[in-house]
Amino acid sequence: MLIFITPLFASGSDMSILQCESNAIAERDYHFNKNEWVGKDDKPSDEFRTGNKVKPNDLIMRSKIFANLNTNKSIIESITPPTKYVNEQKIAEFEGVILNRTDTVVTIAWKNPYNNKTWFGIINLKHKKQSLVMLMKEQHLLA
Repeated sequence: MLIFITPLFASGSDMSILQCESNAIAERDYHFNKNEWVGKDDKPSDEFRTGNKVKPNDLIMRSKIFANLNTNKSIIESITPPTKYVNEQKIAEFEGVILNRTDTVVTIAWKNPYNNKTWFGIINLKHKKQSLVMLMKEQHLLA
C-alpha cells in the first residue's frame, strides 16, 4: 500500500504530526484452515487484489494521521471512509512504537487491541511518502 503524506504541523525540519491519504492498495489473503493463498471468494489464488482511488475494487483505503513522531511512542489514527456497506466514517486510534529513526525515515509498528493484526509503516520524510504493511493471524491461533 503506498500512501502520500501531507504534513499538518512542522517545526523546522521536525514533522511530528503527519496526515496520510491512501492512493493504492494491494491485498492477498491466506486461508489458515486450508493452508493456502486464496482470492476474493476463498478460492485458491496466487494473485493480489489491487485497487486505487479511481477504481477501488471493493478494497477499503484508509487514511492515517501519525502524531508524536518525534517521540518513541506515536499515536496513529486510522480513518475508514464511508463505504457502500457502512454509511459513516470510522476512526480507530492506536499507540505505535518507533522502531527506527533517521533524518529522513521513520519506521513504526502498532497492533490492534485483539493482538491479531500488526502494521509496519515506513515513512520517508524527505519524499513525503509512506509504505504500510499489515500482517494478520487467525484469532484461534492466538494462545
